[in-house]
Amino acid sequence: MGEKITELLGSVIENEYLLVAILAVIPVTEIKGAILYAAVAKCEMIGASLAAFASSAVLTFAIVPLFPLFLRLAEKSVAVRRVGAFLTDRLERKAGRIIETAGVPGVGKYKSRLILGLYAFVAVPLPFTGIWAGALLAAIMRLDYRSSVFALVCGNFTAGGIVLTLALLAGDKAPYILTIFLYVALAFLIVMLIRALGRKLAERTR
Repeated sequence: MGEKITELLGSVIENEYLLVAILAVIPVTEIKGAILYAAVAKCEMIGASLAAFASSAVLTFAIVPLFPLFLRLAEKSVAVRRVGAFLTDRLERKAGRIIETAGVPGVGKYKSRLILGLYAFVAVPLPFTGIWAGALLAAIMRLDYRSSVFALVCGNFTAGGIVLTLALLAGDKAPYILTIFLYVALAFLIVMLIRALGRKLAERTR
């Protein structure tokens, strides 16, 4: 599966670095999927990884201010609120756990723990724990712009580094890792959709 998808994407966009940069900013693939694609496509890994890191870093600076606006819109618009409920279902619980772990708000210690929690969330090399979900999580926790960007960029760099190391160690088995990654991403999407449908049905029966 991994090799077939790689061949398909390569036939659509011939420039390998451009394709890696695009994959790094798509919510489903992000930097993890982009680096795995580069390994399967046998790209020059240093250049491909730099392209993935650069495009995802630019994305971070751009989207961090957008999610607080999105949450404010969700409070006023029914349509946006439904989309927001779908997206924040899992992240609200995650934010609650991070805030609870951080302890009582105080000087700088409380904020630093929130930043660490956000960093740890993004650093995990799994689907849907990247910059998009991290930026929404930062907005839910009401972290300021600088702290959010710092945690997201560092976490994204860590996740990308872990995947890059795995891809290099895997060698010819990299397609299997990419296939597993895609199946896990698909499973995440299915679970999210089932939860969203379950919530909608529960609201109708009330």
